[in-house]
Amino acid sequence: MKLNSLRIGWAVAFMALFSCLLITYASIALAEPLSASPDYIYVRKGETKTVTISGGNFRSQCSAVSTDPSIATGKFNSMSKKVEITGVSAGEAKITFTDFDSNSVTIRVKVFSIYMSA
Repeated sequence: MKLNSLRIGWAVAFMALFSCLLITYASIALAEPLSASPDYIYVRKGETKTVTISGGNFRSQCSAVSTDPSIATGKFNSMSKKVEITGVSAGEAKITFTDFDSNSVTIRVKVFSIYMSA
């Protein structure tokens, strides 16, 4: 009787582990690709605009890094799943957003300092 109980216990443990692995694989395989909308923005010097990030894995630390922080900076807001991009000086830069799984998407930014009057 003890041998049958032991076999049943191992079978239940194996099935539980297999189920967890299957669910994890399915969630990874079905994950939506990472994207940014819009993926190209114009922003004035001193102005902040937001870009919506979709897809990807937001379980933990994500980052938004600029190729040139003297032109534009990026900061990820985990609550809204948006990247806040601020124009620093006139020019062009790219902000690369990277999720928990190291997937990334690039947002092209053009900063201008011309103010138009009516």
